[in-house]
Amino acid sequence: IFRYDEYPSKAVSDNYIYRMLVSSPKDPRVIAYTTYYTEPVKKYFGQHGQLSCISFAGDKSYPRRRNVYVYEDPVRNDIQLLSYYISKFRQERPAVSIKELPSAQILSPVRPTRIFESTRQERAQKRQASAAAVAAAEISRPIRSPADEEAIKKAQQKKEEEERAAERAVAEEASRQEAEAKRQEAARLAEIARQEELAAKAAAEKAAERERQAELARQEELAKQAEIERARKAEEERARLEEEKRLAELAKAEEERQQLLRLEEIARQAEAEREADLARQAEELAELARQEAELAELAKQREEEEARRKQEEDEAELARQEAELAELERQERELAELARQEAELAEQAKLDAERARREAEEAAEQADEPEEEPEEAVEEEEAAEEPVAAESEPVVDEPETPEAAADEEPEAEEE
Repeated sequence: IFRYDEYPSKAVSDNYIYRMLVSSPKDPRVIAYTTYYTEPVKKYFGQHGQLSCISFAGDKSYPRRRNVYVYEDPVRNDIQLLSYYISKFRQERPAVSIKELPSAQILSPVRPTRIFESTRQERAQKRQASAAAVAAAEISRPIRSPADEEAIKKAQQKKEEEERAAERAVAEEASRQEAEAKRQEAARLAEIARQEELAAKAAAEKAAERERQAELARQEELAKQAEIERARKAEEERARLEEEKRLAELAKAEEERQQLLRLEEIARQAEAEREADLARQAEELAELARQEAELAELAKQREEEEARRKQEEDEAELARQEAELAELERQERELAELARQEAELAEQAKLDAERARREAEEAAEQADEPEEEPEEAVEEEEAAEEPVAAESEPVVDEPETPEAAADEEPEAEEE
């Protein structure tokens, strides 16, 4: 993972602009265009501080120095780190040769190797050097006799046989050692492959961990950016609310001023209305006084009229009562007369009944001797029947006069 990809470029560019604009007031390069400083001078970091290799973006510090070798593959980066020291070892000790393995062509060309054994070519060069030394010794040797030559030849042959035997032993030992070396090399290569596999797994785990850390860092950065954005929005909201509050206060002050003006206008109008009302009330009082005088006059006239009408009513009532009394006296007299007549009629009826009873008795006595009834008896019977008819007739009151009826109606209303 590229180290600088996990940080947003905007933060780096903004930090660069920030570092260009905000600097020490002692720096003569920025005094010309720097009018004020948003932050105090930082003592231990910045352009002239002790931590000049550190930059700040989003309240975090980042290194300014880039790595010498940066690879996208972290495993290859680790191998390159080891190969660097192997190459450095080669440069410091050029006499030591490193055997190139066939598998090295398959792997990365920067793969390190640790084989430092001598090759067959080096051994052949050593044999040639020893043979050349022997030939030089034979040339420089003195002239000998044939017997000496034969002895020397036999000794040389024996020596050669010994050398060949030694070479065979050395070759056998070399072949044995080579086989052992191959076996060890195979084991070493297997171990290297296992170590590489483990390293690859570890590198993969490390890469996954780095990716996770990078993702966490990205999430943290996004969270910080979101927090910064929220803070910015909160600041904007606070500024907006303050502006609205200020405008509301201005509007309120203007409204209060308008209210005061309206109150003054209302007070002025109220004063004018009060004066007009006072004048109207004075006029109304004068009108009321006039009306009261008229009402007093009307009341006086009404009282006089009422007194006159009451007097007339009293006189009429007295006349009506006198008429009623006269009528009552007349009715009493009539009733007394009727009572007297009824008493007389009752007495007459009683007498008639007694007379009829006696006549009936006389008639019973004279039943055997029928005779014509005398005319006096017939007249008496007719006279007895007339009072009975008079008693059966109802007593009818005479109708009252219209003046008496009109006098009775107010009395009924008063009751």
